[in-house]
Amino acid sequence: MDILGAIEHRVRLYSALAAGTAAHAGTQLYRAVNGQQHPLQWPAGQEWSVSMMKTLFTVGSYNHWRNFIKLGMVSYPVPELEITRVPSSTFSTPGFRNSWWVSLKPAKQPQNPKASLVLMYLHGGAFMAGHPLMYKPAYRLWLQQLAAQGIHMRILAVGYPLAPEHPFPAALHAVAEVYSWLVGQLGGSEHLILAGDSAGANLTISSLAYMRDRAAGTVRGPAAAAAVAAASQQQQQGRPAFSPPLAAIMI
Repeated sequence: MDILGAIEHRVRLYSALAAGTAAHAGTQLYRAVNGQQHPLQWPAGQEWSVSMMKTLFTVGSYNHWRNFIKLGMVSYPVPELEITRVPSSTFSTPGFRNSWWVSLKPAKQPQNPKASLVLMYLHGGAFMAGHPLMYKPAYRLWLQQLAAQGIHMRILAVGYPLAPEHPFPAALHAVAEVYSWLVGQLGGSEHLILAGDSAGANLTISSLAYMRDRAAGTVRGPAAAAAVAAASQQQQQGRPAFSPPLAAIMI
């Protein structure tokens, strides 16, 4: 790109961001006048960050998108949460980023929970952007709503590999690796929920199909019957077993 082209691109990018910011300000004013809040109770700054992502991806580049998410969304403080890093070196699939355990601080958790769950969450971002901690306000809301019902939950936000540096099927293999690791950590999948939004929703369903087929010894296509028939022979055949989650949620 020549100098004039670079300047033109930057002007288009900044103009689009300014227009999006003005539209966001209008929405905030309308809500203030009418006494309304964001449906997920997101702060205005967090909502602005999300609304800018589409503009950045349309007018900018995936690197613009990545940097904006990191600076504008991941850095947003949510003091109610306790966040612990799971190093990328925990897993062997190339391209892993750090993953994170997210939970409410102990004082905010139910004292005598009637159930304990683990949510393995896969963020969106068109397979080339996004961050495991980009939805901290949403995580807080989900955890608080469940805690109010006496349910304790932890979230494992997964830093799966991103394209184009790590193209398909890197993310698929990474999700399967984390899922198997988590089942081993928990001693089963009875309390495990797999969920994701956008690209993460795609990985949610595709990884379940991949793990099912891998356990059955098939490459593609429906394999539920074959999986059942092969279940008793998996150890002898050296195939990884597959334990379905309690639920799968796609947003």
